[in-house]
Amino acid sequence: MQEPATSFSNAALKIIWANEHIKQLHAQIERFNATQPYEVVRKRDSNTGKETLEINQTKPLPHAIALATGDACANLRSALDYAWMGLVRAADPQAKDKKTLPIGNNREDLAAKIKNAPIGVAKSRAHAVLVDQVRAHRDAADGGNLRLAALNKLSNWNKHNLLIMTLALANAPQIVAGTVVITNNRFGGQQAAVAAFGLPSDHNIEYKGEPTAEVVFNGHEFVGGKQVLSTLVEFREECTQALKAFCEAFPHPDNPSFR
Repeated sequence: MQEPATSFSNAALKIIWANEHIKQLHAQIERFNATQPYEVVRKRDSNTGKETLEINQTKPLPHAIALATGDACANLRSALDYAWMGLVRAADPQAKDKKTLPIGNNREDLAAKIKNAPIGVAKSRAHAVLVDQVRAHRDAADGGNLRLAALNKLSNWNKHNLLIMTLALANAPQIVAGTVVITNNRFGGQQAAVAAFGLPSDHNIEYKGEPTAEVVFNGHEFVGGKQVLSTLVEFREECTQALKAFCEAFPHPDNPSFR
């Protein structure tokens, strides 16, 4: 097998392995939810008589959730570097210095990075892939790929820190107060008080069913407040499409297949 097909195939393996981490993460979150890591608290204001329902987190998130998330991000980001190194090695089989997939601040910056990259005659096709298709830059106003920018930032953070996340949402099945029935409630809040709900009613609030919690990113640009699992799936699809674009631009019988 020759480059860049070898590196493209290795990139596909990294995406497959990242998907295994995503599956593990899903199972870990389900196990954590099964422990019912919250308490439902009823409070009544003595002045207004208004009853309030709160859902409070009572258990910390297991470290395994942050670790699995970081592993998935690292593998997806490295898959893109594998693909890029395939172009570097195709231009110079002896190239060993690490070259990461260029991500520009804007379209012009990205184009300049590709123009100066050590990829020989692959520059025009690489430009078509990264500038026109993948849009691997951070300028949202000019169609920049914010998912890719977010993945890059999270991966860099994860090299030196655990990713920050919290159990910050609760899905409450049903709340009833007199004739008022509210279903599929989705509450946001801080980690210490996941949900709070009050009705201006003389009736007591009845709570039916158990809440389910979501794990979301906290304190990170582009993904703050977003659900971890769905975001990782979006990252996986973004990387898969990027690798597919590389394979189509540099066709070879040994390139990975996409179904």
